[in-house]
Amino acid sequence: MNIEQVKHFFVSEARREKRIVLRNTIIIGSIICIGIAILLFFTRDFIVDYFVSSAVKKGDKEGIERYIPWIVIVSLLVVVYFSVRASLRREHTVDKVFKLLEKGEKAVVLSEERKSLTNLFLFVVTLKFDPIIYLSLELNGGVYTLPIQINVITDVKRFFEFGQQEDYDKLMDTMYGDPSDTQVAAEQMNEEFTSDVVLKPITEFRAYFSQNFGLEIKAMEQQRKASKRKILLVLGVLIVSALAYVAVYQLADRSFKDTYNTVFIFGVLLILIVVIRFLFAKKKTGQNTTAKATPPLDYTAFKEIMLTRLAHYIHPSYSYFEKGYIGLPEVLHAGIFQPKSYSIHGGDQFVGHYNGVPFQSCVLSLSYRPTLSRSKDPEEEVFQGTFFVAKFPKKFSANMLIVPNKSILNRFVENCIGNYLNTAGEVVILKDAEFQKAFTVYCDNQLAARSILTPSFMQKLRQLNLHNKGSLYCSINGNNIAIAANIGNKYKSTADLVGDIFNTTQLDQNFLDEIYEDLTKHLSVIDTLK
Repeated sequence: MNIEQVKHFFVSEARREKRIVLRNTIIIGSIICIGIAILLFFTRDFIVDYFVSSAVKKGDKEGIERYIPWIVIVSLLVVVYFSVRASLRREHTVDKVFKLLEKGEKAVVLSEERKSLTNLFLFVVTLKFDPIIYLSLELNGGVYTLPIQINVITDVKRFFEFGQQEDYDKLMDTMYGDPSDTQVAAEQMNEEFTSDVVLKPITEFRAYFSQNFGLEIKAMEQQRKASKRKILLVLGVLIVSALAYVAVYQLADRSFKDTYNTVFIFGVLLILIVVIRFLFAKKKTGQNTTAKATPPLDYTAFKEIMLTRLAHYIHPSYSYFEKGYIGLPEVLHAGIFQPKSYSIHGGDQFVGHYNGVPFQSCVLSLSYRPTLSRSKDPEEEVFQGTFFVAKFPKKFSANMLIVPNKSILNRFVENCIGNYLNTAGEVVILKDAEFQKAFTVYCDNQLAARSILTPSFMQKLRQLNLHNKGSLYCSINGNNIAIAANIGNKYKSTADLVGDIFNTTQLDQNFLDEIYEDLTKHLSVIDTLK
């Protein structure tokens, strides 16, 4: 995706926003004008007598009556203008932002906010229509809020984070592009990635990382623990100081309190300064050792550094994007979920080719607000976990959805995924009793489903389901297979890993082992279907 394509998406959505806002403004304005006209018709004398009593005394009542409708109209126009001004000028803002980008300025995505441009209030229930996403960008010292299409929000955020990525775009065209173009792209990609990928066992991966990066991993975890201890110690000083202040203040007499307040505040500040200075002071370990020591890696970049190495360990061509994730059109293309306008977030994306089969894997979170909902209700959590997609050169003979069988208790504690599954088709009856006990298979073609569900494929799915605590969902749609593990975000975000003082996940080899095992188990499914 290049800058011209990104600008086109913003301009298109700005024009859509403008059309909807103007339409809603005309409708609401018409309703208000009709209401005011009816109100003035029945209460004109009262309004004139109440607001212009001084003018009545002077005999100018009829003159004031003539101005009241104009005052109302002008007031409404002023209110309407200021309420829609931002939407009317949005396209101009888009042009301004992209002129700065073309000059080489760097934009940083601050946040995204999902809204509905049309809201119909029905007592405690609100009907929401015309969803839109506003993306806040920091650019050249200013903050700009721009509307963007929901279907391309992931790609647009990727553009601002990583810039134009030709290899990634080519891989996505291979997986989701036009069939005729896809075949050409696949042949070109296969020429570049002709070497076979051998998935090494977890023991070999652990030994390699421990030998080559063990000291760095240990040092980064020590940094994280030291930072956590500093934060906890400062919080402890503040809490103890507050308790001491309250205790002494309650026991002190009134004459002592004013002096005590001043002395206590300065005392606490002095203690904090000493504690913070002590915590952040550099330890002297010797001049010669310090001069020759290699600077330690930043522990806040643990995932970016180590997971990139993990991807390259599997194959040098594989890529890792900490803030990258699959887009909504690709999620819906998989066929697991009903086609709806979900809110989507994610990260920890791996992409590449596994023995000629393009794939992508990421951590994903889906949520949805029903059209008929109360305004204060949060969005329903639909899915949270890992999402893996691969595209085969052959087209499968039928589309199917494989859903894990769950107990009533597990369904009760699980999120709302069961309400949003795309369970079209008949239930397939299989001879494998163990697989039938673990899963329910939906497909329109019973014979085709049985031919796809080979013994090795079913065994692999059972193993993956056990690994993911019985929360594995799988779909086959055309050439694609998708595997979704609804187990929450085991990988954690960098903010949670290094910023949450209550986080118990350590930056260690076990953390990397779990990610490596998840990814390789998903890739191994490809071997059973080729």
